[in-house]
Amino acid sequence: MSTSICLIRHGETAWNAVRRLQGWQDIELNETGREQARALQNYLRSPAFCLPVDAVISSDLQRASETAAIACQHWEIEIQQIRGLRERGFGTLEGQAWDAVGRHGPDQPDDSVDIDYAVEGGESLRQFQTRVLGCFEGLAQAHAGKSLLVFAHGGVIDMVWRKLN
Repeated sequence: MSTSICLIRHGETAWNAVRRLQGWQDIELNETGREQARALQNYLRSPAFCLPVDAVISSDLQRASETAAIACQHWEIEIQQIRGLRERGFGTLEGQAWDAVGRHGPDQPDDSVDIDYAVEGGESLRQFQTRVLGCFEGLAQAHAGKSLLVFAHGGVIDMVWRKLN
């Protein structure tokens, strides 16, 4: 019995707009992000969206949970918030501009990547991947045969996508 998961990235925040690393910082949606969530709600209410929805699950960070709340307010489904769906923790780099942490991002100061390296207070890429994939395995088992809408973050989606390829 398979579980269907529709994975959705949160709407825009002020930090997204200026390319600042958010990580575990609990940044709310900006008005553009709220408009994006309302547009998603319009789609989810339309005949074009024909998947059943048994559960709505979100990261516990407000940019994801607020997107879920706005997009799914037309259903009477409680949104379950899960800490395991959080973006990668970037520790002391959170709040800095992406450009300030190197042209390849926080993991790639040059052309190599150490998947076990974590900045102070943050997660390594391996820790992040293990957390995310474990969370999705748990969701699939707990909701066997169900259809889920899962609201998360770009890094979370990237980890799932890499596993599926």
